[in-house]
Amino acid sequence: MRIRCLGVIDDAVVELSPGFTAVTGETGAGKTMVVTSLGLLLGGRADAGLVRVGAERAVVEGRVGVPDGRRRAAGQPYGLGRGAVAGACRRPVGAGR
Repeated sequence: MRIRCLGVIDDAVVELSPGFTAVTGETGAGKTMVVTSLGLLLGGRADAGLVRVGAERAVVEGRVGVPDGRRRAAGQPYGLGRGAVAGACRRPVGAGR
């Protein structure tokens, strides 16, 4: 996932792996913006107030992989592989100023 001009984040790339991912860091490091970015990619409501001060827009881009139903039903790990579906999405958010 790539995040540009969202809150305190100027430009960042976040790679999430299958399984549990913990987002840690100091106060003001941008943890909330990482989680917000995931929400935007999944169709969450955009808010112009999230755009970094001085930027025209924020952009969140990501690639999402979804394993086929047979893997999920069998309880196998959710890793990508044969039969998986993948997609890319891009979500711009205008500053509205």
